[in-house]
Amino acid sequence: MGNCMTFGSDSSALENFSPPHLIAIAAVLLLSILLLIFRNSFRQEKSRETFRYLFAAFIVLQQASIYIWYTVSGEWSVEVTLPLQLCDLSLFLSIAVLLTKRQMLLELLYYWGMGGAAQAILTPSIGDYTFPHFVFYQYFISHGVILLSCIYMTAVEKFRPSPRSV
Repeated sequence: MGNCMTFGSDSSALENFSPPHLIAIAAVLLLSILLLIFRNSFRQEKSRETFRYLFAAFIVLQQASIYIWYTVSGEWSVEVTLPLQLCDLSLFLSIAVLLTKRQMLLELLYYWGMGGAAQAILTPSIGDYTFPHFVFYQYFISHGVILLSCIYMTAVEKFRPSPRSV
């Protein structure tokens, strides 16, 4: 079961801007660009609503996967796994924004999420869990979906932070 949930070794720390890191950055950039290119495909409210709900469900499932991994692998600890970091909060905020389309939540997500997730992707801190470890994938997916949520809400749903929100 350990190999099933580990997906790789944890023998060395991820080096910033190493090939796996650059590929992860490129994947997030590519998805962001594709979302911008195909933003006009979401013309009907029904298609936007369906996408938002599916995207929120994906975020919930991918976040649940890391907590399952922490538990099964014996890595769960109060110090590390409680969702108290800014990006953890931004991830839950992404779900709330996608489901509710609340302006105030979007403004929080825009400033917390864009800055925090971009910084986390550029300078990852995942310890010894380098490529192809499960934590490596989950880290970049979770931070990438924060950015994609912000891009989706501004590019497709046309939400903008207000001047007062700063």
